[in-house]
Amino acid sequence: MDTSTLWRLILIGVVALILLSVAGWLIGFLKSLIGTAITIAIVVGVIWLLFNLLSKKSTY
Repeated sequence: MDTSTLWRLILIGVVALILLSVAGWLIGFLKSLIGTAITIAIVVGVIWLLFNLLSKKSTY
């Protein structure tokens, strides 16, 4: 009984550690994805604004 419960605890601990590490990696990956998405959005927005300004200047 004692050895089986000990093995169960060890297994639960190992599984919990793996899940935590995977969750941490996923959170980090999502954070980097969000960061790159924000950067791309800012760059696209700036380019779009510049393009609009240039096109307005050319029409006037």
